[in-house]
Amino acid sequence: MHFLKKISLSLLFVLPILGFSLPKNSSDRRGACGKKNEEASRYLEGFVVGFQGNTTVMDYEYLMTLGYYVPYMLVDVGFNFEHFDRKNRSNVSTGTIVGHIGGRSKIGCDYFVSYGGHGGGEIKNRGKPVYSVGLFAGLEKSFNTHFMIAGKIYPFTFQHSYYSTKRYQVFEGGSISVFYSF
Repeated sequence: MHFLKKISLSLLFVLPILGFSLPKNSSDRRGACGKKNEEASRYLEGFVVGFQGNTTVMDYEYLMTLGYYVPYMLVDVGFNFEHFDRKNRSNVSTGTIVGHIGGRSKIGCDYFVSYGGHGGGEIKNRGKPVYSVGLFAGLEKSFNTHFMIAGKIYPFTFQHSYYSTKRYQVFEGGSISVFYSF
């Protein structure tokens, strides 16, 4: 029992530092963020557009991302395209697509934890396609109702590479995104 008292007292000092606080009494009309309840419930929600740096499919990729975020779920899809015009060799065009689908849980004033599945693929006009599927866990920070930054790690990913190579990756990938909500 003494151990639980120590943990409780420790949390009373640590949680305010991390941005968590409890209302002082039932008549306190301010939310956990120290803002009025109307302001405290404002966070990024709806359709988003943004940029993403990602290590899912092959090398590091930069993607244009479109998605939909609400307090309990997220869906986003990022894509890019590049064309190599090689002299004395055939030209190569490559398209990459990466998506996330999962749940979200609010953990603080403007913070969310996200979790779910991810998948991606790279298609070339020559050669075999590359794809990957796996799980993700992330942390998101809403700066206001329009801007958010999201980081995701990929604890497990299965990748089917060129030449039918299969790879099992553990904590080897992730992404960071900046979104604008409209």
